[in-house]
Amino acid sequence: ISVIAGAIVYKIKSSSFSPAVFDTFVAFSTDITGKSFFEAFSGFFAADLSILVIITIFGVSAFGRVPILATAVFRVFGVGALGAYLFDKFGFSGLKYFLIVIIPGRLFMFFALLLSVQNCFQTCCKTRRILNGNSTESINFKFYLLRNAVAAIIFVVAALTDTLLLRFVSGHFLPVL
Repeated sequence: ISVIAGAIVYKIKSSSFSPAVFDTFVAFSTDITGKSFFEAFSGFFAADLSILVIITIFGVSAFGRVPILATAVFRVFGVGALGAYLFDKFGFSGLKYFLIVIIPGRLFMFFALLLSVQNCFQTCCKTRRILNGNSTESINFKFYLLRNAVAAIIFVVAALTDTLLLRFVSGHFLPVL
């Protein structure tokens, strides 16, 4: 839904939104291609890991549901805006780039994000019930952290996929950059 929302907002606000998306996309693509493989991978992973850390922290809060959801929506929203931008500016070549270079890694990211959000939402709700005195259950923090560690491993796969595709495939689809 956030991907679609990002695309819709881009379409509605394309005159003011387009330059910002364009500048960010070109700067990012140029920056990544000028770095070593490990530096590029680290950049992708750090972006995803920062989202995971934020969600994990709010997951143990009794009032973390809104920040968890907002953080996840924010992360996914940009993917939709980028897809709309690429299609708008480059037509089917941009769509092909988006589907072949951007989406594969982002699918891993979406899956890891969903896993983490579900885990953090459950723990957040359990924390709230405990604090309200409506539950005598306890929170298994080891299991909580283990599930988020699994999400982190999936984020590694996402970052690796993004790095490989951007480094070795992207130039075949948008030589303009």
